[in-house]
Amino acid sequence: MANERLINACKDGDLKLALSAIEKGANNWNGGLFKACWRGHRDLALLMIEKGAKDLNWGLSMACCRGHRDLALLMIEKGARDWNWGLLNACLEGHRDLALLMIEKGADDWNGGLYWACRGGHRDLVNLMIEKGANNWNWGLHLSCERRHIDIALLMIEKGADTDYCSPNSAEEVIWILIKKGNMKNFGKYKKLAKKLIARKNKIINMTGRLMIQDLARICFDYC
Repeated sequence: MANERLINACKDGDLKLALSAIEKGANNWNGGLFKACWRGHRDLALLMIEKGAKDLNWGLSMACCRGHRDLALLMIEKGARDWNWGLLNACLEGHRDLALLMIEKGADDWNGGLYWACRGGHRDLVNLMIEKGANNWNWGLHLSCERRHIDIALLMIEKGADTDYCSPNSAEEVIWILIKKGNMKNFGKYKKLAKKLIARKNKIINMTGRLMIQDLARICFDYC
């Protein structure tokens, strides 16, 4: 019960409740640290460290994921060193300043950063990872198609990604979204993808009454 109160206090930023829970016997310092870093409560994170929290790398990753620069710096000051883990979390949630901080500190997992930036749809971080040396275009294409980030998917194809990594269902959705949004005039940008989809002759069972992927691709191609 006391540990549950401590976790809730760290989540809500309630220092008084946290101190009360500690008096009652709470000692889940790492759990409290995670919640404090996730929610951005620096005073509570510091209290958990003073009491004995040791998993500073987890705290760093939580701070990078949520965009809490002050907490990221606190974790580093106290001894966190997993720069790549911080980089991946920053890329996933689009926190460029924290991604740059992790790189400054020594992070170098460019393909991992590319993967998560594509998943999150953060074009600026995708470009940053490419600038630093990322080159796993297939990973990027798979995630950007799956998450419907069309501009990033196109960028991955332009860089050399194999369109087989854009699953048929995902590719169908990407083109279908364009049609529903009335973006027919912009289909010229997707000529390469459409052409490859036609060549692959993907066969997708039309369970929802929508057009088959070959038809979607041809519609796209006709407007190129």
